[in-house]
Amino acid sequence: MSCLLWPAVNVIFEIVYMYFNSVAQVQPVNLMFAVIEVLSVTHGMLLFGVFCYTLFLLRSSFETECNLLLAFFVENEGHLDRCRLRLAETYRDYRVFRSSVSAWVAFIVTIGILGLTIHLSWNYDVYSGNEKLEMSGRDLILLNCLIFSEKLMILTLPVFAVGGMDHDCLWRHFHLALSRNRRSEQEYFWERLTYYLRDLTENDRETGITMFLSVVSLYTGLRLGVQNLDYSRLPVH
Repeated sequence: MSCLLWPAVNVIFEIVYMYFNSVAQVQPVNLMFAVIEVLSVTHGMLLFGVFCYTLFLLRSSFETECNLLLAFFVENEGHLDRCRLRLAETYRDYRVFRSSVSAWVAFIVTIGILGLTIHLSWNYDVYSGNEKLEMSGRDLILLNCLIFSEKLMILTLPVFAVGGMDHDCLWRHFHLALSRNRRSEQEYFWERLTYYLRDLTENDRETGITMFLSVVSLYTGLRLGVQNLDYSRLPVH
């Protein structure tokens, strides 16, 4: 439920911040823009949360499928061709899921690190006195809580939804569970099935693109943080 609760909390943060910065000024133009921004943020946050929750359900379904696959192997022990076919079908679906999720998580983590680094650099300039803002201390605290919560959510929620940065972890656990189910009476069957599983995964490894993009985004964020950025004059998104 964290995938849905955290975006809802950020929407509440947004409403509170807009109240103190737009409603308190009692200007129709500010109220109109505040309502539009709150509605757009609510839509975006909830959509992001629902998407992450969908990924969480997909990952959970693959965990259940792996358990069912092991039970299928035990029930059909000795029928090598039948088990190979079922294993190939499951791995094909898992590979599509993993490749799609890996690309998306790499992009989201890169954007999240970039945004968080810029925000921390901006805070350093503000609290060190290098940058003057036309806003009260209360508004600055609210703005920091809102931005930090949003950036942290974007960075961590997708990783939590898919079960971490190592997207091969689920399949490795399945491989270990498969090895534990081996029986001496059907040693040839389990050995050939294990070899077939290795053949499927041997030349199918993920690249280190996520780590590379994370380092690039961290460096870019530090360089952008040197510039004179004033969040108080811009929308929070």
